[in-house]
Amino acid sequence: MTPRRDPEEALGNVELHAWAAERGTVYQSAGNMVVVQGGVHEYYYPGGEESVRTLSPSTGEECPYPGLRAFGRNEADWFFGREALVHQVLERLEPCLADHSPLTVVAPSGTGKSSLLQAGVLPALAAGRLPGSRHWPQLLLTPTADPLAALASGLGALTGADEALVTEAVQSSPGSLGTLVREHLRLPAQGRAVLVVDQLEELFTLCRDEPARHRFVDALDGLACGRDPAVLAVYGLRADFYGSCAEFPHLRDALVDHQVIVGPMTDDEVRSAVERPALRSGLSVGRELVGTVVRDLRGSARQEEGGYEAGRLPLLAHALRATWLERRGDALTIDSYRDTGGIDGAVAATAENEFGKLSPSERQTARLLFLGLVRIGENGEVTRRRRTRADLLLAAADPQAVPAVTERFTRARLLTQGAERENGAVTVEVTHEALLWAWPRLRQDWIGAGKSGIAIRQELEEAALGWERGGRKDTSALYRGTKLELARAWEAGASPEDLTPLVTAFLAASHRHRRRGRRIRSGAVASVTALALLASVLAVFAFEQSRNALVQRNNAIFDRVTAEADRQRPTNGTLAAQLDLVAYRMRPTPALRTQLMTEAGAVLPTALPGFPGTVYSVAFGPAGQLATGTGKSQIWDTSDPARPVPLVSALSDGNVLAQSVAYSSQGALLARGGADGSLRIFDVSDAGHPVALSDSVQTSKGAVTSLKFSPDSRTLAFSAFTDTTGDQTGSVQLWSVADPRHPSLLGTVPSVRGQALMAVAFSPDGAVLAVSGSTATGSSRRTGLLQLWDVSDPARPTAFGGPLTGHTDSVNQVAFSPDKRVMASAGSDSRVLVWDVSDPRQPKVGSTLSLGAGADSVAFSPDAGLLATADQSGNVSLWNVGSPSQTRAIGPPLRGHTSMVGALAFDPTGRTLASGGGDGRVLLWRLPPTLAVAGGGQSVNAVAVTGDGRLLAVASGTRVTLWDVSDPTRVTPLGALPPFDVTVNAVAFRPGSSGTTVLATGGGSMPSGGDNGAVRLWDVSAPARPVAVGPALPGELQPVFALAFDADGRTLAASSMFSQGAYSGGLHAWDVSDPGRPAALGGELDDRRMPIRGLAAAPGGGYLFAANVFGRLQVWRTGSKAVPAPVSGLNTGQPVWSMGVSPDARLVATGGTDSKVRLWDVSKPQAPTVLGEPLSAGGIVTSVGFTPDGALLASGDALGQIRLWDLADPARATPYGLPLTGHNGTVWTLWFSSQGEMITGGDDGTVRLWQTDPSRVHGILCASTRTAMTPSLWKEYVSPDLSYDPPCGG
Repeated sequence: MTPRRDPEEALGNVELHAWAAERGTVYQSAGNMVVVQGGVHEYYYPGGEESVRTLSPSTGEECPYPGLRAFGRNEADWFFGREALVHQVLERLEPCLADHSPLTVVAPSGTGKSSLLQAGVLPALAAGRLPGSRHWPQLLLTPTADPLAALASGLGALTGADEALVTEAVQSSPGSLGTLVREHLRLPAQGRAVLVVDQLEELFTLCRDEPARHRFVDALDGLACGRDPAVLAVYGLRADFYGSCAEFPHLRDALVDHQVIVGPMTDDEVRSAVERPALRSGLSVGRELVGTVVRDLRGSARQEEGGYEAGRLPLLAHALRATWLERRGDALTIDSYRDTGGIDGAVAATAENEFGKLSPSERQTARLLFLGLVRIGENGEVTRRRRTRADLLLAAADPQAVPAVTERFTRARLLTQGAERENGAVTVEVTHEALLWAWPRLRQDWIGAGKSGIAIRQELEEAALGWERGGRKDTSALYRGTKLELARAWEAGASPEDLTPLVTAFLAASHRHRRRGRRIRSGAVASVTALALLASVLAVFAFEQSRNALVQRNNAIFDRVTAEADRQRPTNGTLAAQLDLVAYRMRPTPALRTQLMTEAGAVLPTALPGFPGTVYSVAFGPAGQLATGTGKSQIWDTSDPARPVPLVSALSDGNVLAQSVAYSSQGALLARGGADGSLRIFDVSDAGHPVALSDSVQTSKGAVTSLKFSPDSRTLAFSAFTDTTGDQTGSVQLWSVADPRHPSLLGTVPSVRGQALMAVAFSPDGAVLAVSGSTATGSSRRTGLLQLWDVSDPARPTAFGGPLTGHTDSVNQVAFSPDKRVMASAGSDSRVLVWDVSDPRQPKVGSTLSLGAGADSVAFSPDAGLLATADQSGNVSLWNVGSPSQTRAIGPPLRGHTSMVGALAFDPTGRTLASGGGDGRVLLWRLPPTLAVAGGGQSVNAVAVTGDGRLLAVASGTRVTLWDVSDPTRVTPLGALPPFDVTVNAVAFRPGSSGTTVLATGGGSMPSGGDNGAVRLWDVSAPARPVAVGPALPGELQPVFALAFDADGRTLAASSMFSQGAYSGGLHAWDVSDPGRPAALGGELDDRRMPIRGLAAAPGGGYLFAANVFGRLQVWRTGSKAVPAPVSGLNTGQPVWSMGVSPDARLVATGGTDSKVRLWDVSKPQAPTVLGEPLSAGGIVTSVGFTPDGALLASGDALGQIRLWDLADPARATPYGLPLTGHNGTVWTLWFSSQGEMITGGDDGTVRLWQTDPSRVHGILCASTRTAMTPSLWKEYVSPDLSYDPPCGG
């Protein structure tokens, strides 16, 4: 809003124009203008372009925010912030009227597309914003699994025509459909009906009938196009299905000619969406709340970009609804917002809160319910799924519990219940797909923990439901053959909860039917073969008896070992890896080879010998020794994490129960805090012979729960906690240990009765002390306590303001990162908050991490790049915290503990993490040397390797780092290019042996418009000191997404893509034969200016291959200083997102948003041809690559999986082994080095080296797991009949 001018201020020449229709009125006063029309007030102020719309106040207690669901057509009065976008859509609709064309609104999931259409565009048309639109009938529909029925039903209801007549026209005569609609609605000559097809992507996700898809699109074409169209059509499409429309001319033309891209809201629009619904409800909104919401929504996006990550709007709406539910009187406050979890945690907090209210049996019902409401596609992609309540009841283990559980989550707006048009059956679905990734329990514990099993169970359940609906009489519905074998394997490892009565009955019936068939077949042939068989058996009996027994024994052992490995994998990955090595030695199958590849890149634990009771604390000294507080204090040598050795069995400390331990920064001192409140200092400069320096000093009546040395080792801070008959109290004391033989009290952090102070942490400079715990609220409930204190004078601690808000339950632990900018706090509210404490007077929450249970512990790695968290379920998680405002999980939770984990610590190298839990176990988690975290904490967008396989370039956010990969078993950092002002999306090394190593980089766009899509060259011959080779290459480019040098390194090509307002892009090339004097080779090479992501160069022969997102593949010929010339082109039939060329330049692989990989024979570049059928990959295929020998193809996807394909016969490529897992999120880039290692980078900000050589895999796994296979475990899990022969030696 433009500020009002003072009446005395000279207004100058200001013209104000306004108009009001019907009974509207225009008022003007002192240069301001007000238009009143139908309860809507528009205010115009001179000096600015914006107007402000207000509405009549609401009455009642209606929540002004929709939560996860979209705004409906009847909620336009609450829909704010998208006025400019609604206007843009209406502007684009006018030429659509003239052109007889539909308009497509394209948006990523979670950007408010449905709300825009339902509460913005349709009400605007109904209000007459286009000429005549006030009188146009409106129809809103989604395709569903049966798009033809949905369209026929909707048109029948709209027109009043007989539904059978409409169905006939939809099915067989789409050309006459427009006439039918026009006649029944009696539309005037220029009149139209409005047809909005929202969630058009359902045509591809739910509808499995390809002919039905085409008939549906033909029907839309008949309605919206032609000489006399009956409807003005608007389609809402999720952006990741943009390319799926390529094979439908009607949809392709709509996307090319008439589209609106839904981008992020500006900060002002977000403020409007937050404030104005509340004001209409008579609520006040605190300014601090609005500012915090805007910052939280933006997350890691820079302020000047004014944007935020796609998908966050539903989280905002849910957070606002949760805040409204916790409002204080008539005010929405920052405290209510933080108490409910904010944008990042509100959905998870709501889901966990509802889940926590369920009984144990209801929790199992909820798990099966939500798993039944997601669809795991054939390629592993996860989408929501609409089910009828009748089917859910039939498939449930406890049908009586389903209604109550469904109602609970429906009231929380996490599920939505509706009714089918055709028969009125009640349906249930997840309200928004944001829940699928915002609720960790659903994403990680339920879906992620067994994705392949869920897909099998899902198909099995659907078959069982069909069998049930047929009265259990249709034997053709039963499983047989491979399907039955797969189901039997799943059944053997399934949990009892998954084996519901219906599934169990279906499988039992399938088994009976198979046995009956076998008996019939065997009886028919028995009499014919009996004599011949008997003679044969007698002839060879003696020889076969011995051989068969050995084969059967080995088969049984192999089956047992692989089954035990699968059983151990979720909780004991180290033993599972050893069992897999045993099985691979027995039978080296592709499945085991790929399983071992995954395990070689996993974070696996080594257990220290067990301790009785709880492990309260773990601490590493600067020399790498590990101290444990487990009732007795012990010290361990962990220099080899696979073989930890006790240096001291227990410190000589009387009968004191050691609860907390801490090393001084120099490592010479070890402090021990006792359960009796005592403190003692030890000299551990000789770790094998510790010496007590001080007596045991009594400091409090309660246990010392947390103990930390200041960075200069002169001050010791600790918290002491007492719980007497429910009266919890605590204190924090600071002691001088300048003379460790005589520790003395310096000061005490002020506390009040009812405060339970649990943990302390010093900032790296020693000036700030963080104190955490809980405070009594006057009832049985306690709330979190977290406060920062100035301890620059330890004798006089001074608070930096009041307690920090954010946690809603006890704050169990707190830690500072070594760079002192970041702090993490772990709360019993199942959240870890990541704080920006660069100014300790004004801490700000940067990220909220939602865990599956109460968070008990946090620890930072020495380089500040990793954060470890642990919770009460026993899970340990690793997070990339290089960008604190966008903290990313690295892989799935680490499972090894069976109860709460209250102690975490990194060793000085940052490669080993120690965890201690209530199960009495201390685990050492070793990060494999093949795993590296890219600097800056951003997604890894691209990697490239030099031809000799020794130097790796990694593009992550605005940074490009250089790594030594000459040793294929580890990644070693070497240097970095200067930071960029743009996101770097592409890197490529120039081939050849000129003596200079040249790296090309290509980036995205800057908000200011500078260096938009700039391509630059760098001399990285000395990786520690890279040097720019001249300025950016000439030419105006859109943001660059791929780079490729031709085979001789003389031509460099760059592909670009831009998606603001509409998709555009292109292809450019330069002569770089002299990198210091690059020259543009023509301008835009592709006149279509289509967005291009797929780009690759043939290793020999001078050819480039490029494919745009609409599926057009083109071959270009390059030559010395010559403009690349087009050679051939074809339509791939898929939206291409990635591309690779085989080493012999005979094959091209394309990966697309259709979750398919296609192979092309380009041995004749003038006439490329398709090879075989498309290969089903795991989700959107974001990266592809060939092994150096061309024997295997690899594809990376948006689900974090990497699949391998056997190319022995490229026309009949087959899956090779199991998908490789490890990345958390999209695998954006994939590259094979000349030595054969596969290098990948992903959305989790990590780079990983995957070993394709089984001997190297064996060496890596033996280095970390060799002690796991003991003689007793060999007998238990392998065989007591085989001599002890562990795979890594004795």
